[in-house]
Amino acid sequence: MPAPDLALALQAMFDRVPHAIVVVDVQRRIAAVNPGFTRMFGYETDEVIGRDPSFFYADPADYQGVGALSFRQALDQRGAIFEIRYRRKDGTLFWAESAGVGVYDGAGQPVGVIGLHVDVTTRHEAEVRLQHSRAELAELVIQRTAELAHANELLARRANLADEANRAKSAFLANMSHEIRTPMNAIIGLTHLLSHELSDPQQHDRLSKIDGAAKHLLQVINDILDLSKIEAGKMTLREADFSLEEVMTGAVQMVSSAAQQKGLELVLDADHLPQHVIGDATRLSQALINLLANAVKFTESGWVRLRGTVTADDGRRLEVRFEVTDTGPGIDASRLALLFVPFEQADTSLARRHGGTGLGLALTRHLARLMGGDAGADSVVHQGSTFWIRVNLTRAEHAPEHAGQVSLAGLRALIVDDLPEALAAEAQRLVLFGMDVKTASSGEAALELVRNEYAAGRTFDVVLVDWKMPGLDGIATLDAVRRLVGARMPQTILFTAFSDPGLRDLASAVGCREVLDKPISTSALFETLLRLLRRSATKALPPAADDQGSSRQTLSRRHSGQRVLLVEDNPINREVATELLRRAQLDVETADDGVRAVELASARAYDLILMDVQMPGIDGLEATRRIRRTLDPAVAIIAMTANAFDDDRAACIEAGMNDHVAKPVDPDRLYQTLLAWLPVRAPAARQAMQSSGGQSFEHRLATLPSIDTERALWRVGGDVGTLERVLRCFAVYYQRGDVELARAIETKDPAALRKAAHALAGACGTVGAVSLEKLARDIMDGRPAELDPRMLFDQASKLNAAVTELAGQVAGALGISARPAP
Repeated sequence: MPAPDLALALQAMFDRVPHAIVVVDVQRRIAAVNPGFTRMFGYETDEVIGRDPSFFYADPADYQGVGALSFRQALDQRGAIFEIRYRRKDGTLFWAESAGVGVYDGAGQPVGVIGLHVDVTTRHEAEVRLQHSRAELAELVIQRTAELAHANELLARRANLADEANRAKSAFLANMSHEIRTPMNAIIGLTHLLSHELSDPQQHDRLSKIDGAAKHLLQVINDILDLSKIEAGKMTLREADFSLEEVMTGAVQMVSSAAQQKGLELVLDADHLPQHVIGDATRLSQALINLLANAVKFTESGWVRLRGTVTADDGRRLEVRFEVTDTGPGIDASRLALLFVPFEQADTSLARRHGGTGLGLALTRHLARLMGGDAGADSVVHQGSTFWIRVNLTRAEHAPEHAGQVSLAGLRALIVDDLPEALAAEAQRLVLFGMDVKTASSGEAALELVRNEYAAGRTFDVVLVDWKMPGLDGIATLDAVRRLVGARMPQTILFTAFSDPGLRDLASAVGCREVLDKPISTSALFETLLRLLRRSATKALPPAADDQGSSRQTLSRRHSGQRVLLVEDNPINREVATELLRRAQLDVETADDGVRAVELASARAYDLILMDVQMPGIDGLEATRRIRRTLDPAVAIIAMTANAFDDDRAACIEAGMNDHVAKPVDPDRLYQTLLAWLPVRAPAARQAMQSSGGQSFEHRLATLPSIDTERALWRVGGDVGTLERVLRCFAVYYQRGDVELARAIETKDPAALRKAAHALAGACGTVGAVSLEKLARDIMDGRPAELDPRMLFDQASKLNAAVTELAGQVAGALGISARPAP
C-alpha cells in the first residue's frame, strides 16, 4: 500500500486532472471515474459504476474490437494507445486519444485497468481538412499550370495595354495639373498683393498662413505628378544650403492651426542639430509635414513633438533622424508593417472619420529612401506612436555660429511648464545658450522655488511660463510672482499653444511684455531673450504704463473699482492721497490711526493697504504686524514714509510690508507701485457685477462673507453668468458634503483622503472659498498629521462639515431648493 501522503497525492491527481479517467476491473466493469470523465462524457458517477464501457463507444464494433484488444494488452503489461470516436450522454460524438494501463496486486496478479481519455476532436478535424486540402491543392496545381500557359500567351498583349495606360495616366495628370495650378496661381498672387496692403499684425499673420498652405498644396500637386517618377526610379533631388531649424519650424507651423483647434500642444526640439546643411529642403519638409499632419489628425488630446538628432557624423556627411511622437491611440503591431503601403491605413474606421488616402506615409518612405535613409514607426496601443525618418545630409561649409552662449551666458532663468516633454526641450535650449536654468512643473511649484531663491538672496533674470496649466495658469503664476517679489520682478515671457485674442492684454496686465506661440523656434526664443535682457541684465522694473496711456490711465483701466485702505494720520496728506487714488478710479477708505486700521482690515476685504509708518499710538509697523496675524498674505501692504534709509525699509519688510513709497509722494511713482502690487482682475469684472441684473447677484453674494467674490470672478475670467452657474453647481453637488472625502474618513484611508482633499481644494478655490481651500490644501499636504495622525481625519471631518454648511448658504443666497445630489 502507498504511504498516506502518497495516497493523498494520487487521490488529488485523480480528482484534478482535466482529462477523463476510467478504472475498470478484470471483468471489464467500471469501478471508478474522475470529475474529468463526468465533464467529458456528461454522465454522473452513479450512472456508470458497475456498467461495462460499451455504452460510450460511438460504434459497438469498436468496443468489441479495438477496446477489447487494448484491455487485454493492458492486463498483459503492454501499453496500448489508440484514437477512437466516443458518444456523450447527450448523443454528441467526439474523438479522443485513449491509453490503458494495467493495475496489479501485491502478488503481481491483475486487478483492473486504468483508462485515460484526451479530447482530440479539434486536431482530428484539422487533419481531415488537411488531407482534403492536399487533394484540392494537387488539383489546383494542375489547373494553375494550364492557366499559366495561357497567361504567357497574353503577356505581350498586356504589356502593350500597360504602355497605353501609362500614356493615358500621364495625359490625365498633366491636364489635372493645369486645371489646379490655374486657380492656385490666383490664390498665391492675390495673397502676395494683399500682404503689402494690410497693416494689422493678426490679419497679416493669417494671410501668411494662407500663403503657406497654398504653397504646400502646390507642392503636394507636384508630388502627385512625380509619383510615377519615384516608382520608376527617375526622381532627382535638388540639393542646396538650408536651415534645418527653419524647415522644422515651417513644418510645425503648417499643422499649428489644426493642433490648436483640438487643444494639442506642439513641441519642437531642434537644438541638437547643426544650423545649416546641404540637401533637398523641399522633399524633407514634405516628409515632415506628412508625419506631423498624421499625428495631429489622429491625436485627440495631449501633445505632438517633432525632434531631430544626429545619429552619425563623419565631419562632412550627416545622418539625421527626425521623430514625430504623439499621445494618440497607438497602433497594433500587426498593422505597423502595412502603414507605408499605398492606400493603407492603421485603422479604417479612423480613416473614414478623419479622411485621407493612405498615400502620405508611402510617399514619405519613398522620399526618405531617396535621401539615403528610411522611414518607420514604433507604437504601443493606448500609449501613442513615434513615426521616424532617417536621411543623409551634408554639413554646410560656412554655417553661421550661434551667439547665444556668449550673450546669455551665466544669466539665471526659471521655466514653468506642466508638460514634461516641452519643459525638457525648453530647458535644454537655455542651457545651450549658457544660462543657469531652474524648472518647475506647476505654478505652485514655481512660487515655492521663487520664494526659496529670493529668501536666499538669489534672483532670476527671466521667468518663462506656459499659459495653460492645471491649478495656477501662466497669468495667475506671473501675477503671484509679481506680488511676491514686487520691484524685484524679473523679465517674463509667456508661452502659449492656444491662440487667444485677449491673452496679450492679460499678459500685459501682469507686467509680461512678451508672448510667444508654441512651438517656439530656437532663434525666436533667443532673439526674444536678447531683447528683454538688454533692458535689464539682472532686474526688471514694476509694470510701467503701456502704450495706451499714462500710469494713472493704465491703473484705472486694469484696476478700476478695486478697494484700497489708506492709513494716514495727517489730514492734508490723507486728502492728497485720497484724491490721487480716486482719480485712478479706485475705491478708497481711510483710517487716521493704527488702531482704526486694524479694525477696518479685520472687518472688511481690501485689495491693498497703504500704511503710514509714523503715527501716534500704534504706528504703521505695529499695525502691520497685527493685521498680518489674520489677513490673507496675498494682500499687499505698502508703506508710505518720509524715511528713505535702508534700515527703515528693512524694518518695513520685517514687519510684513511688501514695498514702500517715499514721501512726498510722487503720483507717477505711487501709480507704478500700485500697478506692481494690486491683484489682477479679469477685464471688466467689477463693471459686469454692477451691470443690469448683476447688482442683485452681487448683493446676494455679499451675504456670504466666506466667499471672496473678486477672486471667484477672476477664476472664471470675469464672467458673472459663469460664476453664478459655478456657485449653483457647488451648492447642489456639495449640499450633503463631499462623498469621496466622507468615504475616505470612514475607511481611514490617508491616500484617498489626500486625493479627495486635492479635488475639493480646487472646487473651493474656484468659488472663492479661501479659508476652506487652505484647510483642504493643509489636509492634502498632510500637515495636521505632523502632530498627530488622528488630526488628519479630525480636520477632514471639520472641512466636510464646513463645505456642507457653505453649500447650504450658497443655495439660500441663490434661491436653490434642495435636490438629490448628482
